[in-house]
Amino acid sequence: MRKVALITDNWKQFMISAWPYGIVDRMRRKGAEGTLYIFNSAGCWSLDESYNRAEYNIMRLADFTKFDAVIADFNNFSVQDEVDEIIDRIKKAGIPAVSLGKEIDGFYYAGVDNYAAMWQVIEHLNEHHGMKRFWGIFADPSNFESAERERAVKDYLDSHNLSYSENDFAHGDFDYQSGVVCYKKLRLTHEGFPDAFICANDNLAISVCEEAAKEGKKVPRDFAVTGFDNFDKASFYTPRITTVENAREDIAYLAMDMILALWRGEKIERKQYIKTELVSQESCGCHGDPFDMNQYLRKQILSGVDTDRYEEELMNMESEVMQCNDAKSVVAVARASLPSFRVEGLCVVIDDHVFDYHDDDGRGEMAAPELMEFNIKGYSSNMHVLYADGCFRGMEGEKAEEDIFKKYLLEKQGEDVLFMPLHFGKYTVGYYVTKSAIPMMLSQRFFEIMRIISRRLEELFRSEKLNYVNVRLENLYKRDTLTGLFNRRGIRIDGEALYRRAIENKDTVLITFTDLDRLKYINDQFGHDYGDLALKGVAESLKSALNSDAIIARTGGDEFVGIEKISGPVDFDSIRERIEDKMIDIGSHGNFAFPYSASTGFVLAKPDGSKSLDEFINDADEKMYIEKQKNHRKTDYLTEMQDDEDE
Repeated sequence: MRKVALITDNWKQFMISAWPYGIVDRMRRKGAEGTLYIFNSAGCWSLDESYNRAEYNIMRLADFTKFDAVIADFNNFSVQDEVDEIIDRIKKAGIPAVSLGKEIDGFYYAGVDNYAAMWQVIEHLNEHHGMKRFWGIFADPSNFESAERERAVKDYLDSHNLSYSENDFAHGDFDYQSGVVCYKKLRLTHEGFPDAFICANDNLAISVCEEAAKEGKKVPRDFAVTGFDNFDKASFYTPRITTVENAREDIAYLAMDMILALWRGEKIERKQYIKTELVSQESCGCHGDPFDMNQYLRKQILSGVDTDRYEEELMNMESEVMQCNDAKSVVAVARASLPSFRVEGLCVVIDDHVFDYHDDDGRGEMAAPELMEFNIKGYSSNMHVLYADGCFRGMEGEKAEEDIFKKYLLEKQGEDVLFMPLHFGKYTVGYYVTKSAIPMMLSQRFFEIMRIISRRLEELFRSEKLNYVNVRLENLYKRDTLTGLFNRRGIRIDGEALYRRAIENKDTVLITFTDLDRLKYINDQFGHDYGDLALKGVAESLKSALNSDAIIARTGGDEFVGIEKISGPVDFDSIRERIEDKMIDIGSHGNFAFPYSASTGFVLAKPDGSKSLDEFINDADEKMYIEKQKNHRKTDYLTEMQDDEDE
């Protein structure tokens, strides 16, 4: 089964559904052994370039060497070097590539002959209506389609000796508001009105009509207006807009026909155009064909009903998603909602680092205060499948993106699978995959659903990170900087909490009080660096001898306290022996040239609230003191011998 990759970017926040629909429909009608993999981004609506680049990162998921053809629409991409990189990768893959609506060196081209179609528009205005003075409203000259339409107007004017200046042309975008801005700009820089406004599309044409009406001008009585693309709004607006019939699905059909011909080994023209037709209507002074208002109203009513239902379902889904407290819950809610939006299946691939701060108590080292683990370009090796096939799971072995393409190896002609990016600002954290997504793309709903999911996942991550940082900061206040154990403040907070729970649950508590022997002697004779090493060794010894959930603190220069819940019999000598053995091991590895030992006292208590934690700690301190006296008697002669040698 041959695989076709489709590269496409949303027009602002609207998915361009005509391309995948036309490609898949053509495959099915022609019985072609081909499937479609759609890589869709939305990188042209945000003013944040780093956000847009993160959208375009989804294109790096596509290894073009593993595809049999590429169809690409680069008209809406907002970052040119991203486009250049994609084009370079496609060329290096050495597979047939067709560009939609924009001529690219080395690619085949399928689209509208924008130049010829716009020439027909201005020719009609000049020769049929006798118009000679024109103003133009077009998109930015970097847009290929708009630039070709503008070039046709200027070439026609030049060839017919009709005067104009560059000030007669204003540039913006293809949306209604751009038309408003451009109209006002032209009015401010000109006296009177032209014979006709020539606009790059129907949105711009309608905005001109509306703005002119505010000045008491009427189209076509005072001047003509033309558009392009023949959207529904052109036919149902009053006056109906003179435009160019331009069926976008036909472009997709043509592109797929070109691919099929190339697969058959045929030689084809590198540039091929769909048929266009001038639709002359009321806005230029023509009458045009009558239209069915009842049909239009019926369509509007049904569309309104469908939109209301969708908005309600979307609002309910967003409300549920916002109540989720972890990534799995977010995906589960989204997946449960998708059938009502007519989406088949959902797979979420996510970077493991999204979970770095989840359920972390802040005791470990801070993993990524600046999100440095997340990729900005490409995908990390930490990707795994969070959700697929109706269940949560993780993939092991091969990288997730490789496993994903194996999983979605489509086996029936005309099948499709859609890949969309998941990122937090400029940081890439994963992607979404869904099968048979074209109906959702046609209804313009999928992008908004994915945005809701992404936004909540980012909020949860940042909330967990903030909570982690706060716990970490609080933990730092409670920690002894030398040993990493709790300090006096820590024992007051966490130790007291453990003690209160012991009273409530009637638990038995072991309190350990340890004092490093002869710290002053070590500092004086060998230096404070050795004294610090000796203190760290006591900390390590206590952590190895006491339970893993014990609260251990350095409460003074050479004093240590341990508090832990005990559920069985306690052998004080065994604990003391484990402490001593560990210290002997540490002293040996550290080549300590001094007697290295500690004294420990124990208190086993079942607190009932009649005695405070401090009182029990004091009791353990007294028992430690008794133990220390024994140790001093044992080690005094060693110290004296060492002093004699030093002299």
